[in-house]
Amino acid sequence: MLCDEATSALDPQTTGSILELLRDINQTLGLTILLITHEMEVVKSICHRVSLISDGELVEEADVGDFFTAPGTQLGREFLNDFLQLEPPKGLVERLEAEPGEHTHPVVRLAFSGDAVSTPLISRLARDCEVDVSILQAKVESIQERTLG
Repeated sequence: MLCDEATSALDPQTTGSILELLRDINQTLGLTILLITHEMEVVKSICHRVSLISDGELVEEADVGDFFTAPGTQLGREFLNDFLQLEPPKGLVERLEAEPGEHTHPVVRLAFSGDAVSTPLISRLARDCEVDVSILQAKVESIQERTLG
């Protein structure tokens, strides 16, 4: 079954109903659905596999969980950054220094997936290394029964 932008320009309630209907059709009838969309929330919620097309070329194809934890292309990373809003807020970025200085501290991006999401890595780091840690931004998502953050 081919669905081209099945949820485009719909309100959230109608979008949810359409996605539930597609999920039921897939599970009940065992029917494969090719869903064309640019909405990563739709991909996250219903799809098993994802393919990225750029300029008419297939540039990436992966299991949805694998794509959201480790996209294999620059385009995939850009989609993921936009969807997960991985870039720090603009006001924070403007206050960061490009070069280390006497009163500056490194900024580190940590990414977790699976069981590592619930591991107290940051508190352990602070204790074991006797360092102060500030969390500037955090986000945890559940995608296809996988947790990432």
